[in-house]
Amino acid sequence: MSMTFKSKIHLVLRNTDALSGTPRILRRQAQLLENCGQVNIVSENFHHTLSDNKNIQCHKIFKWPKNGLFQHRFFDWQAQRKIKSTGSQLVIGNGDNLLQDILFMHVCVHKGAELYPEKYKKNLSVPFHRMIFQQGRFKVLVCNSKMMRDDLVNRFEIKKPTYILYPGHDPEIKQTVNNDVVQQIRQSVTKNQDKIVIGVITSGDLLNRGAFALIRAVARLPQISKEKVSVLIVGKEGHPEKIYQLATELGIGEQVQWMKPREDVANLFMSTDIVVHAAQMEAFGMSVIEAMALGRPIITTETVGCSELFPTIQKDYIVSRQQDDLIAEKLHQLIQNPALWAEMGRQNAEIASRHTWDHFDKGFLEIVKEQFPHILS
Repeated sequence: MSMTFKSKIHLVLRNTDALSGTPRILRRQAQLLENCGQVNIVSENFHHTLSDNKNIQCHKIFKWPKNGLFQHRFFDWQAQRKIKSTGSQLVIGNGDNLLQDILFMHVCVHKGAELYPEKYKKNLSVPFHRMIFQQGRFKVLVCNSKMMRDDLVNRFEIKKPTYILYPGHDPEIKQTVNNDVVQQIRQSVTKNQDKIVIGVITSGDLLNRGAFALIRAVARLPQISKEKVSVLIVGKEGHPEKIYQLATELGIGEQVQWMKPREDVANLFMSTDIVVHAAQMEAFGMSVIEAMALGRPIITTETVGCSELFPTIQKDYIVSRQQDDLIAEKLHQLIQNPALWAEMGRQNAEIASRHTWDHFDKGFLEIVKEQFPHILS
């Protein structure tokens, strides 16, 4: 990475202090750019890797206390004032501001609102993102899947240059696995029994990622498969008792365990045998690429962008929608065929090896070089 930026750069995102995909991508961009010039982060909060870094300038935005579209507009207004006051030759936005040079999109809310209107009717990103494309300004659009790019281009008749840049994963992720911790997690989930562990591992919304659909799917399994499995669910849930209540009502209460999101995701994935990520809508799904890198077989939906990367052997395990009967059918097939899921995992790891953060870094800098050559020296 011999290129250097001779101008100020601003990265804008409301929340940079989270384990989810978008904050991780922004922190990656900041890490990449800090040796190339002055990097400014505009946000409501800051991950310690940003605030502790003397090479990065953090500009705090006041958070409007009441949820609503005005909260988004208020952030955007403050962000534009910060950028104008400090001066900038390149603004990189991530779906939270109306004016930017490069617009990175990480969610596919408009398509999601069409498929699942009840879930998305209160999603404030839908009207604000519509404003970005109808009233805002950007010079380049970067999407993290073909699914998203095609939807946005067709929906808003975008004529600006567009790119697909898949998020990456840490190429050293396998070296972060602690086998003792993995064994502890498995023993906790299986109650020290010889079970196949089915996992939903995410830092985000469990309803969207299919955790509740998985519980219903396991309950529908033929007895020959049902008795062989335990379920590990990891993700944000303000009322985890709902998970256990559903499992108990369906007669599998002893087979399900929930955990809060944690940073040692490799240990969590390696505690599972099969990963289910049957999201209603996910533009990419960084947990999917991490599961692939760790050699896990995966059942997912066609509305998960990362499924675009699957090898042929995995294609039959992409279900059309988040439906427990479809998930149950695929689970039963895999549970009864360990050799198949082992080969799926092997091929997934091979594909994932081509999509590390190094690949993301290279693609990101190529976009900047191609579209904004005057900024690079």
